[in-house]
Amino acid sequence: MLWLLFTTGACNLKCSYCGGSFEPYVVPWRVTYDVNRLKQLIERDADATVIFYGGEPLLNPRFIMWVMDNIKARRFGIQTNGTLVNLLPRDYWRRMDVVLLSIDGRESVTDANRGG
Repeated sequence: MLWLLFTTGACNLKCSYCGGSFEPYVVPWRVTYDVNRLKQLIERDADATVIFYGGEPLLNPRFIMWVMDNIKARRFGIQTNGTLVNLLPRDYWRRMDVVLLSIDGRESVTDANRGG
């Protein structure tokens, strides 16, 4: 099963197509669910693929590291805008099976759609 883990509803950009951060009442800006229950659910799935999602998931690197260190999954991945890659240590990047990078095309097109 594919598990999309919202690490935060916050985003460091305000892109024209998504508007940036979610309102905290829609997608909380911090993890509010029981991580031990999450661990139980994911580890019952022998074919678990965990994808870190947000907002911008790299705004919560400690949670990503905690999950990767404490929850057994077959694969890990992330959907990111790619601007905060240095917040996650290199060893964790090496353990990722897939990195989905949000880009819109050529550099000029991507830059025109992103907000700061």
